[in-house]
Amino acid sequence: MVFNDRQGVVLDDIARFWKADKQSEGQNIPCLFFVDIRGSSFHVTYSESAQGRHLRDEEFSELVRKL
Repeated sequence: MVFNDRQGVVLDDIARFWKADKQSEGQNIPCLFFVDIRGSSFHVTYSESAQGRHLRDEEFSELVRKL
């Protein structure tokens, strides 16, 4: 599955995932966070706007449905 048209994730490799904002330089950046079955963690970022948050929430919901 590809998120934010940038980063793909193999669904079978996901051990944990969640959505939250990442605090960076006074910004609240909407993100999806992942931990894979090997213990590696990474995140996908979205724009800090209502549209970016909406896209993150839509993609999170799609991920939940697929898993």
